Amino acid sequence: MERRKIVFILSIVIWICLEIYPTVQAKYEITTIRTIAHLEIDRTAPIGTVTYSEKEPTKENIMVTLKVNEEIEPLEGWTKKEENIWQKEYTENTNEKITIQDLSGNQTEIPIKISNIDREAPTIKVKNWSNSNKEYPEFANQEATIKIWLEVEEANQIQDLLQEEEIEIRIQDEKITAKQIQIKQVAGKQQVEIILENIEKEGELKIEIGKASVIDELGNENEAYLWNSGIVVDNTNPVVKVTQKAMEKGKVEVVMEMNEKIRPLEGWNQKENQYSKIFDNNISYEIPVQDLAGNISKARIEIKDATSIILSCASHNSEVGWTFGYGNYDIVGLKALLQKRELRTEALAFRIEGNVEPDFLQVRAYVYTHWGEGSEAICQDTKKKYVHGFNPSSTTWKSMNVKEDLISLNKKDYFILGGAGVNLRGQTDIKGEKPIPDKIAEQHLYGISGISFKLKDTSVYSIIYQIYIEEIGWLAPCKNEEFACYQKDRPITGLRVALVPNSELNYIWNVWEKETGTKF
Repeated sequence: MERRKIVFILSIVIWICLEIYPTVQAKYEITTIRTIAHLEIDRTAPIGTVTYSEKEPTKENIMVTLKVNEEIEPLEGWTKKEENIWQKEYTENTNEKITIQDLSGNQTEIPIKISNIDREAPTIKVKNWSNSNKEYPEFANQEATIKIWLEVEEANQIQDLLQEEEIEIRIQDEKITAKQIQIKQVAGKQQVEIILENIEKEGELKIEIGKASVIDELGNENEAYLWNSGIVVDNTNPVVKVTQKAMEKGKVEVVMEMNEKIRPLEGWNQKENQYSKIFDNNISYEIPVQDLAGNISKARIEIKDATSIILSCASHNSEVGWTFGYGNYDIVGLKALLQKRELRTEALAFRIEGNVEPDFLQVRAYVYTHWGEGSEAICQDTKKKYVHGFNPSSTTWKSMNVKEDLISLNKKDYFILGGAGVNLRGQTDIKGEKPIPDKIAEQHLYGISGISFKLKDTSVYSIIYQIYIEEIGWLAPCKNEEFACYQKDRPITGLRVALVPNSELNYIWNVWEKETGTKF
């Protein structure tokens, strides 16, 4: 090609020189020589076609043959087999364009797309997983439901599909059985859903699939697959050790030590696997301690020596009289009820002392008498009049602030609600009329049938209470000013009340709520 260009250019130069200087008059005679160049201009791009196998999957290389209509410049990586025929062996799938160029410099692009070389083995992997323990998904127990989604991918057709028995689910290297394994075939893929429930063994969850569990139509086999889930199955309840020590100003610190990590406890201070809390008042309840897997142990909090805040209760039951010494969580009047279950609570008395104001605890009650609407009676202890309905009214709350409401029990002042001794046989109303007949007295139709408690300040503490009705059992618990009542003409036979930190309210509430309808 370069030689032809040089000859062509030289001819042009000679021709121009002879035309400009046709004759030279000198000592010698010069003969004019004329040279004529015959040129053909080629502006047509070459035409090329490629042929190769592009449908049938193969593990072999693919030979591509290029056929052109004229002589072309050499192609890198291609071999000229004969006149206007070139070949190249492709070892990998490709999607490219080659450029062919004829001797005049004209070019043509020819696309080549090879996608049927398959030396890749089918792949198996976990696409996703879920744990019903969403708060701590890396931990599970027997109550958890774990779902795992596997996927088998293959570019071409799968000849030997993955079978359920080839999926091994292990906990700490011990094989377990899935509740359900569902396998679907979807366009060159297998989708596998595994559901695990009620796992009894403990340890890390793994899934293993052996080599050659999946084989494609060319004989490519999957490699062995192991999925370490990172999910630890734990069915053992945490171990809790509870200790307490007296603090200054009558407070008590409770310390709970656990043998493993647990879920945070509201209102408690945490330091590694140790939780602590300072209490101002005596309290008795069970606190659920839950580990990250969801296993629960109940730690008993039983504080009897706190004097920063003291809540004391007393009960007057017909035929028995006053019993006292009840505190947080105690069943008020239990001593009398153990003697005779059907006795009604005629009067209640409360005392609050310590690092609180005298009116920190306030109570109101609905009193029922057997004489009915509009009737009145006299309390034997206070000589005060009690009417059918709220006493003294639905808008008035009693507390330690009002001296006229106080009575002395066990040499301590309590404020009283209800009327002591008005359920006895022969007892008359305030007018000295309608003495209670023996048969009526035996029915115990007088007593406190509804009650509400409230605190002057609920920013730190709440008050929770629950009433007991003979033949019915415990009613649903109430708190902070809610009215606890079964029927206004059905006096209560028992009561329990607790002053608790707001952080502990739900613990006691849940326990009492579960006991709704039960009997002691």
